[in-house]
Amino acid sequence: MSLFTVGGMAGFAIGPLLITPTLIAFGTRGAVVLALPVVIMSAAVTYQLPRLAAVSASRNEGVISSVVDEGPERWNAFSRLTVVVMLRSIAFFGLNTFVPLYWTGVLHGSKSGGGYALATMLTAVVIGTLIGGRMADRYGRRIVVVVSLAALTPLLFLFLDSHGLTLAALLLVPVGIALAASTSVMVVMAQEYLPNRVGLAAGVTLGLSMTVGGLLMPLFGAIADHYGLRMAMTLLALVPALGFAMSLSLHETSESARA
Repeated sequence: MSLFTVGGMAGFAIGPLLITPTLIAFGTRGAVVLALPVVIMSAAVTYQLPRLAAVSASRNEGVISSVVDEGPERWNAFSRLTVVVMLRSIAFFGLNTFVPLYWTGVLHGSKSGGGYALATMLTAVVIGTLIGGRMADRYGRRIVVVVSLAALTPLLFLFLDSHGLTLAALLLVPVGIALAASTSVMVVMAQEYLPNRVGLAAGVTLGLSMTVGGLLMPLFGAIADHYGLRMAMTLLALVPALGFAMSLSLHETSESARA
C-alpha cells in the first residue's frame, strides 16, 4: 500500500517545482499549463481502457458473486480510525496551503523559496510514506500511527519557533516524514477492521484523506486573515495532537500483531 500511495505523494512533491516558476513567470493565467498533465494522463488511460477491461474480465470469469466472511467487522474501531484520518487530512492540506505563505509572510523568504520549501516537505512526505509502510510491517500498524502523530505537533512548533530560513527548511524534512508515515498504514488498518468491505474501507479512508482537509481550508484562511498566519499555523499544529489522542484508542489487528 505504501508503494501505491507514494505515486500520488510524488505528484504532490513535483507540483510546486513546476507550478511556482510558472506562476511567477506568467501569473495566474499560467495555471492553464496545469491542464497539460491531466490531458496527457487522460489520453494514456483512454488508450489503456481496452487492456484494463480485458484483465478485469479474465479475473471475473467464472467467479460467482458472493460475500466471503473473512472475519468480524469492527465498526467502532473503523469509526475512530476515520476521525484520525480526517484530522491528519486537515494537517496535511493545511501545511500544503500555509507553508509557502508562512515562508514569505512570516519568515520573509522569497516566493520561489516558498515553493521550494513546500517541495522539500512533500519530498519528505514521499520518503515518509515508504518508511511508514516498512515500519508497519516490522512493528505493527498502530505504533506507526501513534508515534508519527505524536511527533508531528512538537516538530511543527519547532518549525514555528525557527527564525532562520535554513533551519526552517531543515525542519520541514522530519515534519513531512511524520506527516506521511501513517498515510498508507491507516488504509490497511481500515481494510483489516472491515475485512468483508475492503473497497468501502479504502474508499472512505483515501477519500476523506483527500477531501476533508481541503474543505476546511477556507476556515483556516479566514483565521489567517483575521488573526494572522502564525495563529492559523499554531492551530494547525494542534490538530495532530487531537489525532494522536484519538489514535491511542485504536487496537492492533491480529494480522499486523503477528508481523
